[in-house]
Amino acid sequence: MVIPVAMSDGVRVDTGNAVIGIRDFAFEPSVLRITAGTWVRWVNLDDTPYGVVHAAHPHLFRSSVLFPGDSFTRQFITPGEFPYRCAIHKQMRGLVKVG
Repeated sequence: MVIPVAMSDGVRVDTGNAVIGIRDFAFEPSVLRITAGTWVRWVNLDDTPYGVVHAAHPHLFRSSVLFPGDSFTRQFITPGEFPYRCAIHKQMRGLVKVG
């Protein structure tokens, strides 16, 4: 079961599942705080294609192009900070903080 999170910065999720919405050229929330082992799902809620890629090390995670309604899921096992960006719209940035 995926638990949607509120759409604001700094949301903390301890449920094991979290959702980041993508719309209006932004990730919502832009900063997500989770515990190790949590699955994060990015969902394209817009009518524009987007992509998700690790900002510094693209080999760590990269989605395919996410068309409207598509999603990309990744589990975060290791504590740390994981900056990411849109693969298409490079000004779009987000951060997953794993504690």
